[in-house]
Amino acid sequence: MSEASLEVTSRCRINLEDETQDLRKKLGQIRSQLQEAQDRHAEPVRCIETSKDHVQKLEVENAKLKVTVKKQAGKIEQLQENLLSTSSVSQSLNFCPTEKEFLFL
Repeated sequence: MSEASLEVTSRCRINLEDETQDLRKKLGQIRSQLQEAQDRHAEPVRCIETSKDHVQKLEVENAKLKVTVKKQAGKIEQLQENLLSTSSVSQSLNFCPTEKEFLFL
């Protein structure tokens, strides 16, 4: 090989090594950017998952509370009916003639 072709080959090799270093540097930067983007994305995803868990727990609690409210409404209705029937019985007793009243009749 001639000296000129060795020089050209040497320059090409140096250029390729420089280009390889530049590409590796750019690859490192891109990897860093990707990692940063993944980190930024991971936080909202965790927040969403946490929010979903909270919503699910609240839905379960809400369902339990609805059942409790229905039971309490039923008890209230039953107590009101008992109160009304007791009141009716009490009023009936007040209108019943006593022995003294029978004597005067």
